[in-house]
Amino acid sequence: MIGKSTQPAAGRGTAAEITAAVSAPRQGTFASLQIRDYRLLWWGMIVSNIGTWMQMVAQGYLVYQLTNSPFALGLVGFVRAVPVFTFSLFAGVIADRVDRRKLLIVTQSLAGVFALILGILTSAGIITVWMIMILAFMSAAVASFDNPTRQALVPDIVGREYIANAVALQSAAFNGTGILGPSLAGLALGFIGIAACFYINAISFLAVIIALWLMTSVPNRTMRKQTMFENLREGFGYVRGNRTVAALLILIALVGLLGRPYSQLMPAVQRDVLHVGATGLGMLMAFSSIGALIGALAIASLSNFTHRGLLLTISIGAFGAALIGFAISRSFPVSLGLLVIVGGAATMSMSTTNMLIQLNVPAEFRGRVLSMYTMIAMGMMPLGSMVLGTIGDFTGVPMALIFGGIGCLGSLIIISLWVPSVRTAS
Repeated sequence: MIGKSTQPAAGRGTAAEITAAVSAPRQGTFASLQIRDYRLLWWGMIVSNIGTWMQMVAQGYLVYQLTNSPFALGLVGFVRAVPVFTFSLFAGVIADRVDRRKLLIVTQSLAGVFALILGILTSAGIITVWMIMILAFMSAAVASFDNPTRQALVPDIVGREYIANAVALQSAAFNGTGILGPSLAGLALGFIGIAACFYINAISFLAVIIALWLMTSVPNRTMRKQTMFENLREGFGYVRGNRTVAALLILIALVGLLGRPYSQLMPAVQRDVLHVGATGLGMLMAFSSIGALIGALAIASLSNFTHRGLLLTISIGAFGAALIGFAISRSFPVSLGLLVIVGGAATMSMSTTNMLIQLNVPAEFRGRVLSMYTMIAMGMMPLGSMVLGTIGDFTGVPMALIFGGIGCLGSLIIISLWVPSVRTAS
């Protein structure tokens, strides 16, 4: 169980629901892929995520090329955080009200258009940092609707039995393609240019759009009678009444603020600390994603493992310690090895938190709580990018990363002592 809620009985999952979640037959690592519509979505995400990773690497490389400033890298990340905090909660309510499949088609189409515009401006040689910031803002606004909607669509497709496995495979689809995407970006930066990465990303969104059009079993949704603000108030009331859910969200927020932005500083680490070229940047990102893939597949294989709170505690502890080690390292091979641990532990912590929410939060609150989780997962990392980027400008990038790692370990200790049920949540 995730902890005792002070909400009325109607606001909690029934004993039968929770028992079914933890005592279901043992599943294979790829069990949820037997469901056709989820399989379509998953493969579409793999293609699209390759493009997303390529753009992520190329955009950071372009910003640092234009400015030579870690602060600028963080500032672009901060700009992406603004629409996430502004729109995500309302997006969660909308995701519970409309046809999620159609909404995702709209968001994916808009994201593709913004990537295309970024490519055109770069090809024309007129791209500036403020243009990148505007497009980053608009892309993040679209993503703030896309992410909670996609998260809420998964239970509609796979059913409660396969939620844990499907959540882990979603993470594997994103992080696994991070092995290939950054590597392709490193090659593209050296051979066909920065703009090519943006064009490839724009085209890749078609894979998800086609997959969404081909789906046949997504249930229809009806409008709720309550107003949007009433729905939001109920969602906040549930989280406020459940200390463990609140503690999980706070813990992931602190890790997202202090630790996970490490990836935004990779261009500075690549050039100023490890002194490797564009291919080295691709390798740094790829090895982080190798770890993330290992972590995601491990979580998928542990779908029936009930000690998820303990798993969360260990993964955050490993993440903080490995991040400190990465900040201290001046050896490229050692840094690559530590990034495997960093990437794996980060993915395991995020996926485990997502599972705990999906499995234990009652269905009537799930969309809104997931929108809070999505806001934290997407919003705190860009906000933290500015924090660590600012520290990096004054003290150097290694000290900024050490600060982040210590902050993650300290947050884990404080939250675990404040709400011990975090360690025992299942």
